[in-house]
Amino acid sequence: MLGGSPAASVIFRNHIIYAADDYTTGVTQPKIRIFDGTSDRVMALIPNTLAGVVPKAILSMLLVDGIIYLTTLDSGTTSADFAGRVFSLDPLSQTLAIVGAGFGTGEVPYALAWHMDRLWVGTNAGDATKGKIYFFRPNIDIAWTTDYTLSTSSVGGATSLQSYKGKLYVGTDNAAGSFAKVLVRDTAGAYTTSETASGGTAKVNNGFLNMIVFKNNLYATYWNPDTTAIAIIYKYDGTTWTTPYTGAALTLRPFITQFLANQYLYTVGGGDGLR
Repeated sequence: MLGGSPAASVIFRNHIIYAADDYTTGVTQPKIRIFDGTSDRVMALIPNTLAGVVPKAILSMLLVDGIIYLTTLDSGTTSADFAGRVFSLDPLSQTLAIVGAGFGTGEVPYALAWHMDRLWVGTNAGDATKGKIYFFRPNIDIAWTTDYTLSTSSVGGATSLQSYKGKLYVGTDNAAGSFAKVLVRDTAGAYTTSETASGGTAKVNNGFLNMIVFKNNLYATYWNPDTTAIAIIYKYDGTTWTTPYTGAALTLRPFITQFLANQYLYTVGGGDGLR
């Protein structure tokens, strides 16, 4: 719907490695390209599923200790049959390998984070009805471990994940009439609500799209596709949530990703076609 989290690209040794759009969805395999500032080339192709299905798209990428983890949407048209996978990519050897087993029955691996020396993934069904949080210990595990089912907290799917001050924060979306939440997982594994969004009338798929840590604060972007849309950047200092920025006019758009450069925090707004 709005792309995965944290984003569909990473920076590795001053190169941009990104999910390309020069392929035919469902016909040719999605491409990973690399750009060094002068030349741009194909780095890898996402392999077909074991059933021979051509994947549809790359949703998100995360760089951890020189390894890129990425998620895909492989097949399906609704929350009943969406399926996807998580891969690891070594950019030096250009070796691509699947992480654990694929996700099915409507679950799309949507959001990635590294926390407690584990790879975490949050799944999303695209209709704000269900999602789960899983973790995987690379080089140790062979299967994903289910850590939490989001629907038990009256929230929908996972839209973003972020490790902050020793805890895992989970941004969610929600159904019409209910505002999205940021959940927090403590070191004992208990999930509670850290923040509930507000603004306008809650529409389906209103959600916290992206989270990032900047100058010891957690920043979370929120989008509500109301008749008059709501676009907010929330800030959390470990104690209190505030709203340092509210979109208006040309910035009234879903803030789909954030990144750091030259000691500044940049927030990127996507299209506003979901209003």
